[in-house]
Amino acid sequence: MSLDQEFRFLGKQNLVDVRDAIVCPADCAIPPDVSEFPDRIPTTSASELWPSNYMYIGGVVYNDTRSDKAVDISKEVLDWAKQRPNVMAPLRSADMQDHRLLDLKVRVGLPYLYVHQGNCEHMIVFSCIRLLHPEDTWDVSRYPIVSDISRSRRKICIVCHTYTARYA
Repeated sequence: MSLDQEFRFLGKQNLVDVRDAIVCPADCAIPPDVSEFPDRIPTTSASELWPSNYMYIGGVVYNDTRSDKAVDISKEVLDWAKQRPNVMAPLRSADMQDHRLLDLKVRVGLPYLYVHQGNCEHMIVFSCIRLLHPEDTWDVSRYPIVSDISRSRRKICIVCHTYTARYA
C-alpha cells in the first residue's frame, strides 16, 4: 500500500469536497462496449453513469446524494453490520454534503474508507489536524490544496485501458 494523493483541507469544507478531490482512473473510464461501432466515441464517463459513492468514517456511512442517478450502495454494508451486532457496533447513515470536516470525530493515522463505482475502494487517512500556520495559504478559495501526488506510475492493462495490469 502506498500514498496516492495527499490534500490539505479546511475544517469548514464538506465531505463532498474530499470526495471531489479524490482522483481515480475508474471515474474517467469510458464503460460502454464500442466494438460494434468503434467510430462512435462515447462521451459519458463511468462517474457520470454510476455517481453513487460513500465514505465510512467513525461508525458513520456518509452517502453522496447530490446526483439524481445516485443510489444507496451502502445499504448492503449497513444491513451486514446490523446482522452482526456482536462483531460490529451499529452503523448509521448520513448525507455527505451535510457534514463538515470539523464536525467529524476522526483519529489521526486511522484508515477510513471511500467506495465508488460499486466496488472501487480507497483508504483515507487523516495524517494531520491543526490550525493554519503563517506559512499556509490563507486564501480559502484555493482549498483543497494538493500537497503530494504519488510519483509511481501504475501499469495500465493494454486490453481494457482501465485496470492495473497483472503479470502472470
